[in-house]
Amino acid sequence: MTADVHLRALDRAEVTDDDAAEGRWPRPRTQCTADLDHTGVLLPQRPQSRPQPWLAASGPGTRGGGWDPWKFDNHRAGRMRTEDLCQLCGTPRTDIVYVLAPVEQVSTMAEMYGGAVCSLRCGRLTAAVCPHYTAAGSPIAIYAVPRHERVDLVGCDLDNDDEYDIAGLDPICVVTTANTS
Repeated sequence: MTADVHLRALDRAEVTDDDAAEGRWPRPRTQCTADLDHTGVLLPQRPQSRPQPWLAASGPGTRGGGWDPWKFDNHRAGRMRTEDLCQLCGTPRTDIVYVLAPVEQVSTMAEMYGGAVCSLRCGRLTAAVCPHYTAAGSPIAIYAVPRHERVDLVGCDLDNDDEYDIAGLDPICVVTTANTS
């Protein structure tokens, strides 16, 4: 049974373009470009749709018209930085944020492109359905850490990301999923 089935109650919704831009739960479900081949056809053994992160670029400019896990919506990324919002749901982050790392990761640095998420709920959904984590082939550990200033991990001069040293920390949760990527 895939994590998609386990979390269906958390993220079930019909989506419109306005919904995708709204920061809220449940997250709207749309097609993800990671599940499509280069012509826009759904790959075998891939989900028809995934919960769309608030920060993700989507629409006609993306392959298949879905959301792209490797691209950010520029307007929402600007809001995320200036208002310190969660990349998944678009709500403000608090003093404690949540970072994810594969359990078998050798490095003690947990890097999250788009930044740490605001809640355990957002962390669990991210671990269960985000292509970056479902492709890891390892259970995903979630750590609660103090929020700090975002950094630029990709060299684009935008402080969209978070990097935390998780050495010595115990995860508050571990999510094990079927590999759907």
